[in-house]
Amino acid sequence: METVARVHWIAEADAIRMLLEASGIEVHLPDGGMTLANPLFANALGGIRIQVAESDLEQAREILADRPREGESLFTCPACGSGTVT
Repeated sequence: METVARVHWIAEADAIRMLLEASGIEVHLPDGGMTLANPLFANALGGIRIQVAESDLEQAREILADRPREGESLFTCPACGSGTVT
């Protein structure tokens, strides 16, 4: 398995997992259980790793190329496009 991304919140990891799985890519979140037990562990681990098979790595990178970067919101308001969604 190869790490294709790292995120700090399990909700973001799940959203990326669903995006990749919708494209037929099997995803593994090796740090998912630890961060469910205590979300603050994600920082101690250096983020939640999102891993895919080496054969799917290039396709996964292409799919994730348009995802928000560090500090940008993953979720946006459908009405106004704001990234400040709570």
